[in-house]
Parts: sequence; structure tokens; C-alpha cells
Amino acid sequence: MPGTVELLRKVNGDSHIALDTLNASEPTPVSPTDGPAFDRIRKAVAHTFPDAFTSRSSSSAAATPATSTRSASSCTAPSPFELDARTRGLIHSTDERLSVDALEQGIRFYTAVLRGDR
Repeated sequence: MPGTVELLRKVNGDSHIALDTLNASEPTPVSPTDGPAFDRIRKAVAHTFPDAFTSRSSSSAAATPATSTRSASSCTAPSPFELDARTRGLIHSTDERLSVDALEQGIRFYTAVLRGDR
């Protein structure tokens, strides 16, 4: 399977467009959704967000999962906060913040993950 840069060059197909790599790493491996780790997350979601469902997501940034898989076979990075459109727009911006309610909900989620009893 080709690496990311090779794949981009193949898809690009235009010799007039140059692709330079400044800092590269391969995508994070897909973490499994079966097994005890994901079960804890699924149970914590059901406990904290009863109307929600659990799914994987992806990140294009060199965030925690990308750097953590160097020492672990898989990694998940839940974001257990209810965010309205305005708050989502503040992520990684000048005035980034969460409401106290969202923060408390996140604390309840991570407590349920750690307990594994929900």
C-alpha cells in the first residue's frame, strides 16, 4: 500500500503541480471497535449521552492518536463534549473555551470510562 505522499502524487497526475514534504508521517492505524477498550468508551457514551451513538472519527492533524500509536497498538481520543455550532467554531482559535456544563459532562464521561462500571 503506497504512503500518503505517493498516493497524493498518483491522484494529482499533473506534472505541473509540485508536492513537497516538509514534515510527514503516515496516517494513524484504524483502532478496533471490538474489545474491552472500545467497550468502555461505548458504555461511557451510553451513560453520559443516552441519546448518542458511538462511532470512530478521524483526524488529519498530528494529534494524540497519531503520536500515541508509536508506543501502543491502537489509540482513541474521545471528545465527550456537547458543542453548539458557535463553540465548535472556537476550537483551536483565539478564545477557545467550553461551557461549564460541557466540561462537567466531559468529566462524567471520563469518570465512567475509568470506572468501566457503566
